[in-house]
Amino acid sequence: MKVVNFVIALFALLVTISIITNNVLISSNAEIQNELGAVQQIAQTAPGKREALIRLANRVNQDAPLDPKLRELLTSLQITVNPTPAK
Repeated sequence: MKVVNFVIALFALLVTISIITNNVLISSNAEIQNELGAVQQIAQTAPGKREALIRLANRVNQDAPLDPKLRELLTSLQITVNPTPAK
């Protein structure tokens, strides 16, 4: 009878460990999926942001020589603007 009780207790312990491990893995998987979703969203919006950045850079390139405050701001951010010579 003692052996049967020991086997049942051991089986219950293994089941408990399996349930806890399963819950930890499910939680970890959900976190990884959330991170992946965030990265995918960034990747999907990147082309539009790239175009906006190009337009902004072109605008800064046009206005920086005329606006000393803008040039100072860019210099403080360690951004160098090299305007293309007028043709």
